[in-house]
Amino acid sequence: MLSVRARAVALVALLAPTSLGCASSYVPRPGPHVALVQDGGTISYVREGVKYDGGIFGGDIDEAVRGSRQAEEYAHEYKTGMTTGFIMTMVGALGAIGGAVWMGDAASQTPVSNSGMTSATIVLISGIVVELVGAGIAARAQTHLFDAVNAYNDDVDTGRVRAAPEVYGPPPVAPASTALPPPATP
Repeated sequence: MLSVRARAVALVALLAPTSLGCASSYVPRPGPHVALVQDGGTISYVREGVKYDGGIFGGDIDEAVRGSRQAEEYAHEYKTGMTTGFIMTMVGALGAIGGAVWMGDAASQTPVSNSGMTSATIVLISGIVVELVGAGIAARAQTHLFDAVNAYNDDVDTGRVRAAPEVYGPPPVAPASTALPPPATP
């Protein structure tokens, strides 16, 4: 049998790799295409040298693909699907937990309440079903993120989205005027 110390060391050794954040130092070359980059454990979007924050619900994907009607529709479907899926997953989890607690309460009754057990089982199973449907909606929404980026990039390539000029950097500065001020009148 393992000692408490050995168990703690094993647990730390197993969990340590999960604490390493997913980040990338690569920054795509500035250009009109949208690129996906890993930033602090989440996806961000880069276009024309500007980084748009990602996040669990899509972040600024709509800003990153602005200008392409089809890409904007995919971005909207992504954000809506992620939000709907998350809410359904949380509601389903609460229902499943509530049903399990209710089932435990009904089972501890003397005599056991059959109607309480039946109702608790229905709530538990319904919660699990809602949670799984929500997870499916969120998983399906992921494809719309890639559809949005690919549709935008295709529209850039075909000229349906007006890309910024290929010149990047600060705007040119006009040379300082070397002209003398007009003479003062007496």
